[in-house]
Amino acid sequence: MPDGLSLRSTLLLVALAFGLAFATQALLSGGSSAAKPAAKQSARGFVTNAPGPRVALSLAAARKVPALRDAARKRKPSVRRVVQAAPTVTPTPVMPAATMSPTPTATPPYIPPAPPRVAPKPVPTPKPTPPPTSTPPDSGEFDSTGEP
Repeated sequence: MPDGLSLRSTLLLVALAFGLAFATQALLSGGSSAAKPAAKQSARGFVTNAPGPRVALSLAAARKVPALRDAARKRKPSVRRVVQAAPTVTPTPVMPAATMSPTPTATPPYIPPAPPRVAPKPVPTPKPTPPPTSTPPDSGEFDSTGEP
């Protein structure tokens, strides 16, 4: 909604705007929304026709109305027939069709596959190390005499 207004407050503002518009229209148009009143007729110039002869309204003066359809025709007498029960049919028992069965054969024994052949890895031979030719000189940092 614009300016952070919620939906409820926006609908309230729209309803108030419509109400204000209708109130303004009612005040500016004179308070009534009906069409212009009919032109006033003067009471002196109003002329009526002279009353005519009285009309006799009675049902005795009515004529006979012709029929809208033909008169009822005579019906032929209906012939009643004797109703007999339908014969009952007994269903024949349904036998399942013979199915083909496989002929029994001996199952061969399971033979596992041979393990894959792997080439043997060569075993490394240790290289002989030459014996030390001399003893290293003392560095002087370590005292091996045991005295303080």
